[in-house]
Amino acid sequence: MLINVSGILYELDYFDKIYDIIYVLISEKLEAYANNVEEVSDTPTGTPFLHRLMDYFSRFIKSFIQIIYARVAQIDERQKGSLSDLVSRLVYLIFELHSKKMIGKLFDIILDAEEIDINILHEIRESTEKSHMMQHLAKTLIQQIKTRLLIPGVITQSIINYFINTVKILQLVDPTGTIYGNFL
Repeated sequence: MLINVSGILYELDYFDKIYDIIYVLISEKLEAYANNVEEVSDTPTGTPFLHRLMDYFSRFIKSFIQIIYARVAQIDERQKGSLSDLVSRLVYLIFELHSKKMIGKLFDIILDAEEIDINILHEIRESTEKSHMMQHLAKTLIQQIKTRLLIPGVITQSIINYFINTVKILQLVDPTGTIYGNFL
């Protein structure tokens, strides 16, 4: 049905309107898929979470978008630009979804630093850089440290070990040192 609507909208010169409709529909699907991928993950850190999201996007969502646009007989340069913009916005959304999920888990990832797969840290770095969420990562991690670690009853050695692990992890996640300024 959406494919037929895209042809009608093109004929009425409202083709750009479908751009926003498709974005909303697909972003909801991506968010649902991201939640599902995390729920069925074998590990608490969601080991190829970003890879799974990108694979889902490449195999299903991107082809769906191309089918919709292909149904329109003649796509001018403006519509081709709209297609490119739509794909770019959705890729950004994937990085943002991944960043939000993994930033929420970063405290626990640091706790299990000895057992963590280095690829997860590279995924976190990639997604936070591409979604411009490094400052959000810093604020969230500081808040979690204050509420979960720097509280009465936590053993001093545990606090020291956590901060050592934090430095190790942040060297991989933020090699430029942007986050360190928030800790000082």
